[in-house]
Amino acid sequence: MYPTTIGKLWENAWNEFIPFLDHDVEIRRIIRSTNAIESLNARYRRAVRARGHFPNDAAQP
Repeated sequence: MYPTTIGKLWENAWNEFIPFLDHDVEIRRIIRSTNAIESLNARYRRAVRARGHFPNDAAQP
């Protein structure tokens, strides 16, 4: 049942998903999340991962 459910969800969303792939990778990274808080947290994670740490305690969210 699980694969059938997932397959049906993909089929239903496919026409809405395909135009998303037409955008450049940089644009897709920005719009892939419609949740503003989730998007902000993902940016924090990427920044910390790239730098390894925050410059000081005051800079931490």
